Amino acid sequence: MKKELDYTQVALEASHKVIAGLTEIGLSMSKKIEKMKVKKQQAKANHVECHQKFQARIQQSEDSMQAQHLIIEALVEEKDSLLQTIQGLKKRTMRLLHSMMNGKMNRKNIRRKKKLRIYL
Repeated sequence: MKKELDYTQVALEASHKVIAGLTEIGLSMSKKIEKMKVKKQQAKANHVECHQKFQARIQQSEDSMQAQHLIIEALVEEKDSLLQTIQGLKKRTMRLLHSMMNGKMNRKNIRRKKKLRIYL
């Protein structure tokens, strides 16, 4: 019986050591899990922040493109207006030149007629 009690005592001490070792391992794993959770939360927060910055850059680029598009439209309208002005000026210049040419021709004809009257 004493032997049996000794075996039980040894087994109990061994069990106690195993339980203590497993408890220590469990605590160590719990700490590692907590650290991993913190790292996961940090990674998620970093990802969200990065995503928000990226979205902000995309929005800024879209806004810039929109502004450039409006500027281009305004420039095209200005160009069309200037082309119309140039065409109008060309027409006026052509009419003026034509009338000037007609005036010169009329003056030449009048001079010729005067010369002809002198001779007749």
